[in-house]
Amino acid sequence: MRFSFAIAHLILSFPTIRAITIPVPDLKSVQTGPLFSNSTPPSNTTDTPLSNTTTPLTPNPTILQRKHSLRVLPLGDSLTYGFASSDNNGYRRIFYDLGSQGGKIEMIGSHKGLGVMEQNSNEGWNAYTIAQITEKATKSLPKNPNIILLLAGTNDIGSDNDAVAAPARMAALLAKIAETTPNAAVLLSTIPPSADPTRQLRNDAYNAQLTTLVQTQRHRKGQKILLVNIDQAVLPTQLIDGIHPTDEGYRNMALAWLAGVEEVEKRGWIDAPIPEDGLALNIILAIAFAAVIVFGLAVPIAVCCLRQKSWKRSKYGFALGGII
Repeated sequence: MRFSFAIAHLILSFPTIRAITIPVPDLKSVQTGPLFSNSTPPSNTTDTPLSNTTTPLTPNPTILQRKHSLRVLPLGDSLTYGFASSDNNGYRRIFYDLGSQGGKIEMIGSHKGLGVMEQNSNEGWNAYTIAQITEKATKSLPKNPNIILLLAGTNDIGSDNDAVAAPARMAALLAKIAETTPNAAVLLSTIPPSADPTRQLRNDAYNAQLTTLVQTQRHRKGQKILLVNIDQAVLPTQLIDGIHPTDEGYRNMALAWLAGVEEVEKRGWIDAPIPEDGLALNIILAIAFAAVIVFGLAVPIAVCCLRQKSWKRSKYGFALGGII
């Protein structure tokens, strides 16, 4: 049994893939074009930003057809839940509606948002810090997502809740994700801009640390992780209360996430979804266990019957005398 799990872990952990930062362009001038760069990713192992290779996000992108279906875990705080959006779905509905053009999408999470949409499950929690989000992640990570949309830290930074240690808490969350779902491609987002200049300074410092986190700590551990610069996708004028995006801002978030998904698709980072909670393996083990029980009982009974020569013929076949 230990050998089987070791082999399964080895298979899931085999590819060692570098992390890379995705610069999402300024959306002040939106023009038609692909949702994300169609350039070929560098073949070397250096974490080279894709500067000057992207085009501005288009409002009606052409979605790349994907090889595998997606099981997506939206993980984060109120920006994931969709707080302050007019339909209470935030970026999730736009992401799902547009992304479904490229293949099947299943959105997972331990609760549902207030909005009405297909696949409304998510793991977004209003006012939650990174540490609290880490606790909530344990509810959905066992469902084996192959894409994780992670945006956290806004409440750590905004309330100056030990903001200096926020990157370390994010590193711990990423480690938990890598341990629980090593096959998942993680799209880690910078936090959006703030209307408060003091808070924005903390935002900038935190986002810079995320870049370092992706390029160094995660790279060394082989996690499939991509940094999506949503702080560049959402404009300061697209904040309804200085923190949460307007509907337009949430739409830009969705487009940035989709750009990230298309990038990891091109890089071959998206694996086929594996059964939730190892369902297939559990079924196989259950069948094997049942077989052991059945045959384990059948063999001694047969031996006993042969020794006592008590087999009888009936319309159902041969069986132990007196039973059929």
